[in-house]
Amino acid sequence: MSVSPISCTVKPPVFLQIGETKTDTSRSGVCVVDVSLPFGKPVNIEEITFKNYYTAYVTVRLLRRSPGQEAAAKWWTALRDLPLMDNPHTEGGSQDYFSIHRTQMKVEPDHVVSVRLILRQPSSAWLTFNLEEIKIFQKEVSDWLSDLTLVDQHPDLEGLPDPQTVSSSIQQMWALTEVMQTNQTTASIGRFDVSWTQDDRLCPQEVLHASVSRFILVVLMFSFI
Repeated sequence: MSVSPISCTVKPPVFLQIGETKTDTSRSGVCVVDVSLPFGKPVNIEEITFKNYYTAYVTVRLLRRSPGQEAAAKWWTALRDLPLMDNPHTEGGSQDYFSIHRTQMKVEPDHVVSVRLILRQPSSAWLTFNLEEIKIFQKEVSDWLSDLTLVDQHPDLEGLPDPQTVSSSIQQMWALTEVMQTNQTTASIGRFDVSWTQDDRLCPQEVLHASVSRFILVVLMFSFI
């Protein structure tokens, strides 16, 4: 199955301020980016991709709603403080592309209704930091396939003969065939007498096999009655 991008809305970053007024230029080095997913349609996230812009660490939180339950959705921390830069005070990794796969997350990113990215940059060397080109992907699963329910089905064997009984009868007949092949004399097998002379067109083994085959057919016919 392939993955497809989810139509989502990335809200502007909200920087946590140090101080009582919004005009205070001092910042805490923490920024929150909320990503809204399609309303009323929880998704199973496969991957989150983005381009870094001087963010040192990122934490991923997921708002999940359990299917079939009336309880309110709950926030879960899927990944905490993933390092994006080699060193917060240097350029390494500051503008690289990153991908976070579902296998990296501490909780299963299923039935998600919203994503929150918490960014941290402890260094004062950078005036601002953010994440760009944020994309969220999910697996493409056909609606009819997702609704399938596995049912343990067994074939209806009512009215058929017991396979073990039929198998046992056939094994006994083939064992008798092997015994008869060692005796080149006249033998009696139930209702079918087998005998031959030098003038017979078929060799003794062929006559014996033909008689045994006819007997097996009779056994199978009576088993199905």
